[in-house]
Amino acid sequence: MVARPQPNEEPAVTATLPWHSKTLASLTVYGELFAAHTPEEFASVHTRLQQEWTFNGGFVSQFTINLLNSQLIRSSM
Repeated sequence: MVARPQPNEEPAVTATLPWHSKTLASLTVYGELFAAHTPEEFASVHTRLQQEWTFNGGFVSQFTINLLNSQLIRSSM
């Protein structure tokens, strides 16, 4: 069984990574994927990624719709 790090403790897996990989791991789920060992751990990361991409997809589509609407309004004036 893998010991879980405390909230303020760096996981042992990412402690061995080079600085650029540590930076990537701190900004993304790369570190969580790298440290995951069980299907449950992978499933929690997968769920988080699905929620994140659903939000981002909704944001991009709403931004695109607003942009197109503003262009249509300008062109009709």
